[in-house]
Amino acid sequence: IQISLTWNESPSDLDLYVVTPFTKLFHGRRQDDDCLCHLGADARKGYGPETMTFQRLSKEQHASHLRSGRSCCLHIYVHNYSEECDLTESAAILTIMSESGILYQAEVPKTGTGEFWDVCSIDMRHI
Repeated sequence: IQISLTWNESPSDLDLYVVTPFTKLFHGRRQDDDCLCHLGADARKGYGPETMTFQRLSKEQHASHLRSGRSCCLHIYVHNYSEECDLTESAAILTIMSESGILYQAEVPKTGTGEFWDVCSIDMRHI
């Protein structure tokens, strides 16, 4: 599974964040071995892409997480790190893909305020 974030030239730096049951992944923490995921390059000059790649967990791995009180959900959001313009002006697009193609795609809302775009949550047991 790959999550990809692209945007316009401005703002120069949007950051992809994924909260796993174990940690928060972003440019400062790039890998989570429990969820078998890692963040690619940190794009800081506009356009992106920033990518996060996940390996599918086995049924046994999912069951182990659930037994330990951890969910199998990922929460995805975007941070307007450079704040050069409103996030709503970035034309950001987040795409979630699997081997079979696009599973989900979202465009940044055209209205709203703030530094963060709360994109979606994914239950990895259903992907």
